[in-house]
Amino acid sequence: MHELFKRIMDYKYLSRSQINGFDNYKYSAIDTSPLSQYVMHPFWDWLVKFFPRWFAPNLMTFLGFLFSAMNLVLLSYYDWNFEASSGEEDTTPIPSWVWLCTAVNIFLAYTLDGIDGKQARRIGLSGPLGELFDHGLDSYTAMLIPTCLYSIFGRSRVYSVRPMRMYYVCLTVYFNFFVSHWEKYNTGILYLPWGYDLSMWGSTAMYLITWWLGFERWKFELSLGSYGTLPLGNVMEAVLHVSAMANLPLVIINVYNSYAQRTGRLLSPWEAIRPMWPFVSYFIILLLWPYISPNNIMETDPRAIFMLSGTIFSNVSEGLQGQMEGDEAKDTIYTTAADYERPLTLKFYARHDWPYFNCTPEEIRQIREKLDPESLKVAGRLTDARRQSSSEDVVLTQKVDHPTAQPMTENQIYGWYQDRAYRYLKRDRGIFCRLIVSQMSVTRCEAWHWQTPMFAFSLLLSMWIPLLERPLLYLLLIVTTLTHWHYGASVVNQMCDHFNRVCFTVHKRLPEEEFLKRKKMLLEPELHLKPEEPLKKED
Repeated sequence: MHELFKRIMDYKYLSRSQINGFDNYKYSAIDTSPLSQYVMHPFWDWLVKFFPRWFAPNLMTFLGFLFSAMNLVLLSYYDWNFEASSGEEDTTPIPSWVWLCTAVNIFLAYTLDGIDGKQARRIGLSGPLGELFDHGLDSYTAMLIPTCLYSIFGRSRVYSVRPMRMYYVCLTVYFNFFVSHWEKYNTGILYLPWGYDLSMWGSTAMYLITWWLGFERWKFELSLGSYGTLPLGNVMEAVLHVSAMANLPLVIINVYNSYAQRTGRLLSPWEAIRPMWPFVSYFIILLLWPYISPNNIMETDPRAIFMLSGTIFSNVSEGLQGQMEGDEAKDTIYTTAADYERPLTLKFYARHDWPYFNCTPEEIRQIREKLDPESLKVAGRLTDARRQSSSEDVVLTQKVDHPTAQPMTENQIYGWYQDRAYRYLKRDRGIFCRLIVSQMSVTRCEAWHWQTPMFAFSLLLSMWIPLLERPLLYLLLIVTTLTHWHYGASVVNQMCDHFNRVCFTVHKRLPEEEFLKRKKMLLEPELHLKPEEPLKKED
């Protein structure tokens, strides 16, 4: 039992190729928000100087998330069903001190989220570990913010919206967060939306007003002249929808420009939209469930539905983020480890025929001229063998030189050789690799999520046996939460081990000499390759 528990806690979600892809990853983001540029960043630059240098950036990130999570815990305790602020009979209002606490918490979370990266650069610890940790927790926060704001208005029939309509708002927020990272998956640049800064400032202000004036202050209608009146809750609903979806046209334009200007990753159309499929499948299930629920589950337990949808979304988004960042430095053609040669720094994507390189026709012609006929035959055999699943490497036997080539890192050598090359050396009659054309086989985004069948089965079972619907809802919430926590903790632990880091401190796991020695021991077999024995001819 102890051994089983140890194996579960030490599970490796990232392949060696994926985790080695983080070595050359460089953060690239564009923030054009005036509020962020002219107000918040100068404030954060001033504030971060007061933090000691031993304060780990990841600890800042985690503490900021805990402040947001504390708001959910407080409001769940005092207002599980979103009825405390509805103004209806037999309801107990949320204590005023809770609103003050939520305002302070959300501002602290926003501040810590803004200065963690500055602290990392200040002490020389910036890197993909911190960014993945930050964005993974941000994906969870996308559920916390709208869910907590709903408690201000409650499910009032006059001055607010019903839980189903608030559920649409949550899904819109999830979609906005997801497409921002899908945009980076295709362009290589994270364009930070303006809505984040505005939502954090707006949330803080609304909590403070509720603390000072009470939730009743929001119970009024806006005059629309001859069109009548509109409750403030409906206005806030429209504002949240518009602010979330306003980013979508910019995403489409940026992705289009990355193809038109050839500055992005230039994936095939199928590969470009591949990350969308897990999100779409869950989106359909989560939209369908409230409509066909035999017990009207959205009215019975809306908070559980909100939390379940947010947890699923966070898991799908974090998986995309990890694959995206791990892929960023891997769109390269590498030469063999034995000769320590140089890789072609030409991005590419794999098709079902000969790999198409992201370069000019003249460059393609020059590359083909340097490949001998036997190499082309080997590549053709392997490509034909994998025609139905373009998820394997193509092995060539000829070195290709190029003026833009850069030296290979030891981690890249170790990663591709351990994961892929050894199998090809044995498969193709002992041909010694000179060039491996990677088509992101290990790190391409999955087109489905392993929990999707479980959700579909639970939905069907709840329709067949209505008494099981609510227990199944809570069971799914517990399972998805625990598996998501396990995924996040395991990925962070695996990356800490790879980068010789301790997550919540500025110290290293091992002394530098010992870490490099262990790394060298892992790399040595690949750096001193021996010719493979030819395979025996099969009968």
